Amino acid sequence: MSSEVRQLMALVEALLEHEPGPEHPPEPMPIPTGDTPLDTAFAGLFSAINTVTAADYAVRVRELEERRDRLLDWRKNLQDNPIPDSRGAADAIHRGELTVEQAVMGNGQWAQMLDDLNHMLSWGAEQHTESLRKSTTIGNALIRTLEISRRTDEQIRQIREGRDTDEARRQLQAISDVAVAQTHQLTRQILDLNENTAAISTAEWLDRHGL
Repeated sequence: MSSEVRQLMALVEALLEHEPGPEHPPEPMPIPTGDTPLDTAFAGLFSAINTVTAADYAVRVRELEERRDRLLDWRKNLQDNPIPDSRGAADAIHRGELTVEQAVMGNGQWAQMLDDLNHMLSWGAEQHTESLRKSTTIGNALIRTLEISRRTDEQIRQIREGRDTDEARRQLQAISDVAVAQTHQLTRQILDLNENTAAISTAEWLDRHGL
């Protein structure tokens, strides 16, 4: 086996070894069941997070399996096509039964294989980057959700400590409206992370989930 073929086989084995195995499916977030407008907005947001997270997991598993299958095919191809005996290779080339590439490398798909392996290297890296981007966006949305909830609770507490007046009730409604709008903006950000949910408006998303 030539050094080039050995290097290619080593690359295939390294990719197979370092390709991560299927991970456990993500645990869905519990959906809030309160009856306030903000609870409803949070329910829509968490439903969006669960949907996008599950879809991203499904893509990662599917593409992982596809990459592994292609690597296994290339490994078998290399194993099944050893370099021919040099004593008969020249005659086989002359008869048109063997290409020069096969005689030297042991496989007539050298360029295609190398291109495919390079593609899989970048493919895995791109998939990781995309999943990380989605995870970061979701994490930031959850942090923002906690901030909205804490601030809203504090503002409501301060108003309720005062007199129960029409003005106080209007202030409470305004606070709720702002918090709901901010949560809907977060839901929009999450829906935009997936091509299947990006085309759905926030209002339609809430309606689909009975919210």
